Amino acid sequence: MITENLIKAVEKSDLDLVKAIILRQINSDRNEKEFLVLKSCKYAKEELTKNGLVIFEEDNGESHFTEDKNHWNKELWQELRVDFQHNFSEQKINNIVRVMQYLREQGHPDFQVRIASSTSSHGVQATKKFENQGEHRSSRKSDQHGSNSVLIGGAIGSAGGLVVGALAGKVIGFALGGLVGGLVVGAVISQMKTKERKE
Repeated sequence: MITENLIKAVEKSDLDLVKAIILRQINSDRNEKEFLVLKSCKYAKEELTKNGLVIFEEDNGESHFTEDKNHWNKELWQELRVDFQHNFSEQKINNIVRVMQYLREQGHPDFQVRIASSTSSHGVQATKKFENQGEHRSSRKSDQHGSNSVLIGGAIGSAGGLVVGALAGKVIGFALGGLVGGLVVGAVISQMKTKERKE
């Protein structure tokens, strides 16, 4: 699916905006079912060519890409994105997608499909669900464990706060009581001494 933003940028013949949208899409596509960035590139190329504009540059041969899949990792993917940003070539985008597909197949967590669920009636966005059932189950277990830990931590913190607050309240109460009492006693003694002097 071609995004509305890309369609508008192409209609305006705004090459910089088209490139920015495609670069952004590389990042978002890593968690989508399909890598739509290639369809976006094809659409932009075809439509811009009709207006006599060229979106892709000739590949300059400078790239971190290697055919050795032992080096295909997230760091390489990030370097390839930078390479593509500096030399917007079809060869570079194709290599980026190849690496993305490989990382997904290998189960890299940053390249798995995620579907954002809708927001609830209270406006709180629900957590993203992993399409992979194994990840979904382990995520649910860790969420439940995390929630239990938060509840237990909150209960312990509240109880500790009550004890510390009560103790601190007594100490502060005694200190304030002592201060007020001292002032009252001091004032009384001062008045008594003043009366003694007058007599």
